[in-house]
Amino acid sequence: MLPSYHSTASATSEGVAASLTLRFTVCNGLSNQRLSVLYGILLALRTGRVPVLPDLIPDGTQRTAARVDPSPSNVQAFSSVYDAPRFISSLQQAGIPIISPTTAPPLSSYQNVTVEQLGWDVLGALSSSTYASIPDLSIDCPLWKIPLSAITQEELPLLWAVLRAFRPSTDNTHLVYGAVRAITRHKAATPSQAAAAVTSSGSLAATGSSTGSSTGGSRSLQQASSIAGKHVYNMVHLRLERDWAAHCAKWGSIRDGFVRDNCMNNTVDIDASLQLFGFLPEIPLYVGSYWEGADPAVVDRVLGRIRAAGYTVVTLSDVLQTTLGVPRDQLALIEYELAMRANRFIGNSVSTFSALAILHRRHTGAWAAYYNGGNIPLLQMLPLHRLPWVFTYNSWSGPYDYLMHGAVRSAAKHGGTKPYCIFTGNTSSPIYKWLTHMNVTLISHTMSWKQALMDKAKERMTENIVHSHLYRSPDMLVSTFQRVDLPIIPVLDQYQYILYTDADVFFRRRVTLDSFGLPLPKSISMSYEFRERMRRTYKPFLDFILANQQGLYFGEYGPADQGALNQFYEAELRAQMLPQAFNAKPYNDFIEDASILHFHGPKPHEYLKYLETGDCAFYYVCEVGFLKNLCRYTQEWVSYIPEDATAVKLSHACTQLTNSVAVNLVKKINNLQGVPLAAIAS
Repeated sequence: MLPSYHSTASATSEGVAASLTLRFTVCNGLSNQRLSVLYGILLALRTGRVPVLPDLIPDGTQRTAARVDPSPSNVQAFSSVYDAPRFISSLQQAGIPIISPTTAPPLSSYQNVTVEQLGWDVLGALSSSTYASIPDLSIDCPLWKIPLSAITQEELPLLWAVLRAFRPSTDNTHLVYGAVRAITRHKAATPSQAAAAVTSSGSLAATGSSTGSSTGGSRSLQQASSIAGKHVYNMVHLRLERDWAAHCAKWGSIRDGFVRDNCMNNTVDIDASLQLFGFLPEIPLYVGSYWEGADPAVVDRVLGRIRAAGYTVVTLSDVLQTTLGVPRDQLALIEYELAMRANRFIGNSVSTFSALAILHRRHTGAWAAYYNGGNIPLLQMLPLHRLPWVFTYNSWSGPYDYLMHGAVRSAAKHGGTKPYCIFTGNTSSPIYKWLTHMNVTLISHTMSWKQALMDKAKERMTENIVHSHLYRSPDMLVSTFQRVDLPIIPVLDQYQYILYTDADVFFRRRVTLDSFGLPLPKSISMSYEFRERMRRTYKPFLDFILANQQGLYFGEYGPADQGALNQFYEAELRAQMLPQAFNAKPYNDFIEDASILHFHGPKPHEYLKYLETGDCAFYYVCEVGFLKNLCRYTQEWVSYIPEDATAVKLSHACTQLTNSVAVNLVKKINNLQGVPLAAIAS
């Protein structure tokens, strides 16, 4: 649902009329122009005005650091590029008022003001009394003029409503469809080849819906077969122009505390990235770039490597009869639309064009990745991406459902993450239905090596209970090993980084990729590089696990899956661990800015049992949890599951434990009278 804004609009034949309007210009190339429109509309709505659809720029190439603005020789109507009536009606249907230039007040009635005059707080200035009473206001390009911190989570649907409304004009649509047909004529895979290629690429598995299958499944096979006879191709967007190399050198030299080391990574050897991300030679590969601005020797080298890797390369010159006289940003529009229609797309995350296409595709559920590593700088300006958050669960862990409820609800409240659950068990179970209702993407997955793992788990279950509650049940123990299959689950292979957690956590604040700072960590929780290491060592790692002679206990490295990971990948995990703020624990010191709290060790119902009986399967950990910060975290956690009896009881108990009499009762249970709290806690 879109947020409501104060508007001065009233109905007309076009949908709205306005007593307060805002005209604005766009600047630079195709992607920046789209984003300029986005910022202009948001500024208008925030200030109670109706935006006027702007003119566009046919060639926004930035040959210097200066901004490119419209000029008499470099301007074109919005309708010559996009379907203007559809753009306006789409926004109005979404509750966003907007009018065309022909129905707006005449230009002579507008008071012009530059964003430079408005100062650093453009939004605040336009809302002030100085400008609020001016009926018709005109500003220059508003790109980047609303800070990220000022854009609310509730406005995300508005941002996407605007970006989705851009559809090519009729003429440009014909060019796009002609290009698609031309691409696929260059190498026609048979229906069976195309179906196999699309299915194995994983682009149709578990995307765009709440359910899926990590092995493709009958539904994905049907989808793959249904498109096999259609126009299927993959696309890579390369940035290797001379001006891009110069931009990267300047951008990378900025000293503002951010790591800027991923602008040109993996460009010359893009063929290796294509293979790493599962681009198959059976599907034609469209390679997009601005070739006229690139060094021919570099182009020959890059395309030569791609062809040598077995790919059928198609470029813009292969699909258009001529590009002579075609404005650069019209060509960019065609390539953007080709990116949106590709089976798989990979680009350069520093490029605004690539970044916007990646984010747009992921928003629609389509597969998209980037080859250059690192982060997506655009996300420092616009909150258009949710960090993939992955956890595992099953249909037989009912006593622990309340913990998973808290994890999912807290993540949803704070936003910033896209939840994926690797699920094992009954897909008709109440917990499966609940996860679906909560918009969790469910990936049904059964480990092919499950039975061998079950047999191994049963060898020493009884004696290993002292190490972890997981050894109480073979099913519970085995379910933790689902994350070992994480690198081979297709839908997740598009992401450069994912956040993996157990299901017994809760989120205390919004978590995004930028929350982790730069350089980004390479631990098991996050990095694509580490998952690729796991993919390459998948078979040796399985052999290592199944060779364990201690019933899946790994000694000093710990129990179950975590112990196995700690031992096998010890060097990688020690190299760069996630900060404890993303894995805070109740029995440790309080972390004020902790993003994620992990109920590691004793679970809330086990803390309650300790209060009632004095027994704790984790020895002194229950006691230290109460003496440290369990109660402080619990009072936050209970707000996410207020209907759960365990959470409410523990919260009430914690309220009682805030006085010295209650604390002494805890000490009495454990025969600790006279022992200073500090000594116990330490």
